[in-house]
Amino acid sequence: MMAEQKQIEFENLPSHLLECILYYIPLIEIVKLCAICPILYTTGNFVIRKRFFELRSEIYKELKILEGEIDALPKSEEFFENRIVLLRCYYFLEMLLSELSLIRAVWRRVLYNKSLSVVAIGKLLHEFYSAFYVTKRRGLPPWHINDEIEGKVIKYAKLFFECKLDEVQYDEMFGCQILDVLDSMINRQFRINVKYYPQNNFCSIDAVYKLRDPHYLNRTPKLNENELTQEERRKILTYFVNLVRINNRVALREEQYHREVEISRSREINIMALEIDFILHGSSSWLTKDVRKYVSVFSDPLREERKVNEIFEFEETYRSSEFSHSTSMEKKFICCIQINCPLNQAPLSIMDCWSRFKNDLLSQIYAKPQFGFLEESINVSDTSRKTDNIDILGDIGMQCTVEVVVSSNNNYEIDRLMFNEPLTVGSSD
Repeated sequence: MMAEQKQIEFENLPSHLLECILYYIPLIEIVKLCAICPILYTTGNFVIRKRFFELRSEIYKELKILEGEIDALPKSEEFFENRIVLLRCYYFLEMLLSELSLIRAVWRRVLYNKSLSVVAIGKLLHEFYSAFYVTKRRGLPPWHINDEIEGKVIKYAKLFFECKLDEVQYDEMFGCQILDVLDSMINRQFRINVKYYPQNNFCSIDAVYKLRDPHYLNRTPKLNENELTQEERRKILTYFVNLVRINNRVALREEQYHREVEISRSREINIMALEIDFILHGSSSWLTKDVRKYVSVFSDPLREERKVNEIFEFEETYRSSEFSHSTSMEKKFICCIQINCPLNQAPLSIMDCWSRFKNDLLSQIYAKPQFGFLEESINVSDTSRKTDNIDILGDIGMQCTVEVVVSSNNNYEIDRLMFNEPLTVGSSD
């Protein structure tokens, strides 16, 4: 006689087993499961949120791998066919990362707050993963302007921004969201100076972002002279998102278009002519240019450490290699922004830099034999202490000046947007 089998309800499984099961289910199916019961809803949210951050990390890794594969190929015409396959994948990953970074900036409060639902992003994330796996297998079809795979990703991302920009809470994160959006701009030039006051859980940021000769540049939104309203904040953030998103898309597509034109041309001309052309013009070839490099955390910081009135101050400065203070009249976008804010509510790039700085400080301590016993007991990650910081930083707030130089009929006109706003210190969720 067969032993009676005991059936276990799916939703009654231990949470860690349920998470493991859902992790291997397509994201689009997880979205459907979230509607069944509270347990599946909670677990589904956990998995979707985890998969979002994992995808961003995986894209950075894959870009690094692709960069190595491209660099390993000789820059001669006989390897152009191999290069174009890898360059298509690189282009597509750049586009995915651009969209993901903007989603992370706009939806920051939801993504980083585990009590809020991320089910709305499940279907979009499913499409992103599907495209990523095709890229990872180097299985992208020949590129053309109306590419179906790319079109689906862009369509879902566009719908997300159209919907979520109206739902975002424009509160104490507003100024930091602007910097998060600008950090997603691929061809930006920047200079960022940040001072950390860990004893007071605060940082002071002074940043300048530039985009020279942008493909898309609209006039800045008009504001009332009084305190910013929620609608005005929405207009400002929408302006920045559209500026970054459209310029990223056009710049990436233009680069890939030139590569595809060049590979088509190389197939049409004879080898000898191609050899001569490569010798004469190889340095400007779109197929042999170095790809854009990506880092998850700003690199090569200039650092200073000081102590003022018993308060430790750590300063870092980051600068892109092309950054300059040129004042020439040309079509361009410039944003100067200063923010004083809690460390645990700082722009995401600044929080990443501070996390690395803390690890470097700890490493210096651990490297000294007399302090080796402290390795398990020291914790410098706690930046939640509330102390009186007004004397150090002044009022908590943001100042922003945007200068747009637009051209019309060979004439240049400067359009400016300026606003100041106090920031309300919220919870540290």
